[in-house]
Amino acid sequence: MKAAVFHAAHRPLEVTEMPTPEPGPGQVLVKVAACGLCHTDLHFIDHDTPTFKAPPLVLGHEISGTIADLGAGVTGWKEGDTVLLPAVLTCGVCAACREGRENICDHNQMFGNHVDGGFAEYVVAPAKDVYLLPREIPLEAGSIIADAITTPFHAVVRRGKVVPGDWVLVLGCGGVGSLAFGCGAIGGGGGTFGLLSVACILFFSLVPFFAFKNLSRVIGAKLVMALFLGTRPA
Repeated sequence: MKAAVFHAAHRPLEVTEMPTPEPGPGQVLVKVAACGLCHTDLHFIDHDTPTFKAPPLVLGHEISGTIADLGAGVTGWKEGDTVLLPAVLTCGVCAACREGRENICDHNQMFGNHVDGGFAEYVVAPAKDVYLLPREIPLEAGSIIADAITTPFHAVVRRGKVVPGDWVLVLGCGGVGSLAFGCGAIGGGGGTFGLLSVACILFFSLVPFFAFKNLSRVIGAKLVMALFLGTRPA
């Protein structure tokens, strides 16, 4: 299979041929449809952040695809199922996992960090960690659910427990921060504000104002300009 392999910081990923992994007992082989590029990947590539597994390593942890093969003992899945892989794999037996807090598993393993990730044509994953992706969700676009959407959703809905009428302040409107606007709307926040960093202000200054207006209407968020004007948005 082809894969974009990380060898060292400040070097481009090398697209090369490598053996297609085979699923072991309890694992599935997934043919990758898409893998999001997270800023974590850029930290590895450009900012000397070390990976847990020493390079060479296949990066990428926002993975969607279709099941291509099943390992021994796997039930409940079949070839061709459309799936989403979580960014972080969990042990399922530690105290945090048993309490339903798999996100802070004592023995977590991250795709593209501890084990080879999704910047490849195929990847293996424990069957217990695979999620069925409904057909109505576009397979490629759905890949970012694995991290860029579940992260703000967890913060706003699960941890923040936002309810109708709440006001939500989003600090920093990068990829995750921008998606937190939508999660704030989903959670029922009456007003969702974003405090943009200087970098975000510079970026968004290049976007026509109508894009702000349309985005606000789509995700139900109030624009940040209200903060600077000192007014409460309608």
